[in-house]
Amino acid sequence: MSFLQVIARLRPSFIEQRRSTREHVDFPAWIQSDVEVRSRDCTVLDVSDGGARIMVSQRMRIPTEFWLVFSRDGKKRRRCRVVWRSEDQIGVTYLGQLQPAEPTFAN
Repeated sequence: MSFLQVIARLRPSFIEQRRSTREHVDFPAWIQSDVEVRSRDCTVLDVSDGGARIMVSQRMRIPTEFWLVFSRDGKKRRRCRVVWRSEDQIGVTYLGQLQPAEPTFAN
């Protein structure tokens, strides 16, 4: 059996499971956990209505749920949950709408 015949046989078994199409974006963002003060750099590789694929440092420990911050000033963010992980990328689903950060008050 040739390589092309093998590919042709396997192709029908692939079923796209995404609910919406993805758009390639490649822009910087930050991961902000509920327990750590400092945000961590990441790169959003693509987005859809329901989630995103994010490149992270291999050494980075990513919590199951976190805020994905889209602006350097932290004013635009979205709550996310990790749905898959690889060595240097994670896939997330959004847990809510894009929202401004909660105001912080100085004592």
